[in-house]
Amino acid sequence: MVTAEYSLDNKGDIRVVNTSYKDDEGKVIRDQAVGRAWSVDKSNSKLKVRFVWFATGDYWVVKLDEKNYSYSVVSDPSRKYLWILSRTPAMAKGVYQEITDFLSQNGWNLDKLALTGKLK
Repeated sequence: MVTAEYSLDNKGDIRVVNTSYKDDEGKVIRDQAVGRAWSVDKSNSKLKVRFVWFATGDYWVVKLDEKNYSYSVVSDPSRKYLWILSRTPAMAKGVYQEITDFLSQNGWNLDKLALTGKLK
């Protein structure tokens, strides 16, 4: 399981903490990656993220559950990177299928997409 936590810091930037876990009991298998992000557009759907001082990456929200905010899908302009983020460890199979159908139909390659949570 992998978690990503976001919070606002005192400068108005977004604090990002990514953690990987070995199992459902929460045993961490590596240190957390801590970074910061900031919006680069008026919609706040395009962010720059920095985990190390010399490198930034694009982090664009490309699909969002606008009704319940139960998930977001994040990529970059080149579509090299892709994350499906869920508020819960388990996502409904139908929702996951809807997301992957959208991604396939819009040009994302899903061959390397790794499921780190559970489908229910």
